[in-house]
Amino acid sequence: MPSTDCRTSPPILSLETCDPKGLIRGALAGAPGWSPRELYLTWLMALPGEIDAAHAAALVLDRVAGTASGPAARGLIELLETTTAYPRERLDPGTTQRRRLH
Repeated sequence: MPSTDCRTSPPILSLETCDPKGLIRGALAGAPGWSPRELYLTWLMALPGEIDAAHAAALVLDRVAGTASGPAARGLIELLETTTAYPRERLDPGTTQRRRLH
């Protein structure tokens, strides 16, 4: 009997799927005149919904962060580094590993 499992496998992450418009790559390669926050938000909006932003940011940082220089690039890298700390599983409201406030 065929499987009735409706789950889909996670997407394969590549530089192209994690930076679909090439925004991060272009900015870190030295494209002039961009704001780190605006570019970061545009990148987040362009990311396909099935791709976890934390995992995408980690892959992009691993592949292209070493080519960056300048204060704008540093600001963008800091935003991406912060993003890596918040994968979907950490943000999931159903998570049972919440900290107690008292």
